[in-house]
Amino acid sequence: MSGFPELHLEKYVKKLNTAGWTVAVHCQDPTCPKIRKEMGIFSPGTNFESAEGLSNRTMTVWLEVYDKTKLNKNPKVSCGIACVDISSGDVHTFQCIESYFHNPTTFDELERFYCSYKPNELIIIHNCEEKQINDIIAFADIDTQLIHKVSLTDDTSEWNKTAANAQKQTYHEEQLTKYYNITDYDVFYETHSLREREMATQSLVFLLNFLDFHNNDLVKQLKLPIFTNIEDRVRLANHSLRQLNIIDIG
Repeated sequence: MSGFPELHLEKYVKKLNTAGWTVAVHCQDPTCPKIRKEMGIFSPGTNFESAEGLSNRTMTVWLEVYDKTKLNKNPKVSCGIACVDISSGDVHTFQCIESYFHNPTTFDELERFYCSYKPNELIIIHNCEEKQINDIIAFADIDTQLIHKVSLTDDTSEWNKTAANAQKQTYHEEQLTKYYNITDYDVFYETHSLREREMATQSLVFLLNFLDFHNNDLVKQLKLPIFTNIEDRVRLANHSLRQLNIIDIG
């Protein structure tokens, strides 16, 4: 724990965030020096400088690989993504299911969404082995400054309980009505096709909880989620998109 005058708070929080640290800030009560109150928890994706006009984004990727079984004839990978811009309140979600091959082309859609929003902080929730998920991160060309990996099979993970809750429809309703002004949840549920977008919804619910934990102010002015899947479009491999300068070469 370290302390410095409030005047220099922004300066040092920025330095620590840039180094990849998450910073818990406690303010001293001016009426009683022994009392300290939590001001907020700032990580690279949940801290921004309004003076620079930055659009800081935090993203959650929920990824599950399903092996070949009698019912599932071929291995599949399901991916749900949510991204929140903490300065504008914009919320975007995406979902896809692909045949699973352990190579970069399987994750073209994940890479495309990631390159479109380039978050400062990313949480990836998965059911993979450590080497497998590290390979997938490399396949999708994810190079975010701070990456949190939450394994669904590791009960000791700090965020495992939140991930488990995010898979329950009752928890979806509890959390979405908490962050959005929803008068009729059933209508909201059908209007936004949340049943068909289960993985994207899980990812969004987890992300809102993550942001709220760090700083409640980040989830007070959220816009309605925009589902960015477009079915009637030409799909180009990402190497083609790089040649056309449509996505960043890195």
